[in-house]
Amino acid sequence: MDQAVAIYGHTILHGQVLAIDPSSGSEKSQPGYAIYQAGELIDCGLINIKWGDAVANRLYRLASSLREDFKQPDILVVEHLAPFMGEGKSFFSTRNVISLHQSVGVIMSIWDVPVLAVSPRSWQALTPDNYVKSDQNDAIMLGWTVIHKASLYECGEFKDLNDQLIELITKD
Repeated sequence: MDQAVAIYGHTILHGQVLAIDPSSGSEKSQPGYAIYQAGELIDCGLINIKWGDAVANRLYRLASSLREDFKQPDILVVEHLAPFMGEGKSFFSTRNVISLHQSVGVIMSIWDVPVLAVSPRSWQALTPDNYVKSDQNDAIMLGWTVIHKASLYECGEFKDLNDQLIELITKD
């Protein structure tokens, strides 16, 4: 990720970044999104995908929503998912991991723009102590991570979370 951030730092800080926390739409998880313009959060939320039917149908609705409800960003940020298979009792069972990878593939295929993949460890290292985990907040932090790192390359110092973002990601 660092190499890509160094290459696209100016675009990250001055253009539009769309960060998406992937999901194929399930009862407990929907894709979260965060849109940053010139390094400032301008919109965030969930992409609501009707759950309960086949993964292929949910992935189709994810693609349709991205095409219809979002404009093409300058940079797309997704979560980098390790290619592991979970144990049967784990929340991240094999089926869930495969569905997550499929949703990342759908997200990456919508626009012909640079895609930056951020590891969970990278964005989680920047969360405040009282961070409230949610799909929306994870997307906010995915986008914030590339902005935070791009500011080092472009400005010579890391940009810190502002009070507005901290309040947003720490309230229940």
